[in-house]
Amino acid sequence: MGSEYYYRLYQEKKSLAKMYRDYINELKPIKKAVSIYHTDDVNGINSTLDYESEKYQSSVRHNSIYSNKVDKITEMEQQTPSSDKNLAVVISGIESEVNRLEAKKAQAEADSDYYYGRYQVALEEEREEAARERRKALESFLSGGI
Repeated sequence: MGSEYYYRLYQEKKSLAKMYRDYINELKPIKKAVSIYHTDDVNGINSTLDYESEKYQSSVRHNSIYSNKVDKITEMEQQTPSSDKNLAVVISGIESEVNRLEAKKAQAEADSDYYYGRYQVALEEEREEAARERRKALESFLSGGI
């Protein structure tokens, strides 16, 4: 195979690795947004609910009707992404996809390195062959002219 063939394969694998890297870079902020930003919102909501339930509890004591209402307020607390089953599935799915893409990227980079090495070997062989052809032509020219 010629050096052009290996160089084309090298470029294809290099491009493929870049594509996987770009996909990974698109997914990471999504995962971060789902886990971190949602956690901040949940913590803010829960903090407000805790504050309000404590205020409510301290203002009305020894009344079961109001105690039940305070219990209902605390039941309204939001789940964090790690404890919310649906969000946990989303986060897990994103992590799985990132891991899959990381493996494909690593394979594409390894293939790219391999083909670049093959390209260099083929290029050197072509250079050596061209040098032999030049020597042969020069010898033929010199032997025919003498």
